[in-house]
Amino acid sequence: MPNLFGETRLDAPTFYYGFEYLKKNQPRVLYLAFDETDDFAHGGEYGAYLNSANYTDRWISELWTYVQSNPTYKNKTSLIITCDHGRGNDSKTSKIMDKKYKSLDKYGWLTWGLILRLWAN
Repeated sequence: MPNLFGETRLDAPTFYYGFEYLKKNQPRVLYLAFDETDDFAHGGEYGAYLNSANYTDRWISELWTYVQSNPTYKNKTSLIITCDHGRGNDSKTSKIMDKKYKSLDKYGWLTWGLILRLWAN
């Protein structure tokens, strides 16, 4: 498959290969890494960045819907979503990430499912 982004791995095959692997093998842990939003942000491609974030969000929803419909995973699974680094504030390497925001070197994470229920108790 030709890669239109050079070194960046395409996110669609990453998701669909990983999703099929999940359905077929039902692993205890599955790691997926999406790269396109980072690549588009560094390249100043704001429209492509938003589009990529949008379909990545839909894939995460599709993944969660499947997990909650499968007896192996339902109510026993957590999704942890994070990034590989903070947003940064170096205008030489990032055209979208704005210097006016403080603490852009920090990064966050989001989780829901079993981990969240255990933590809340």
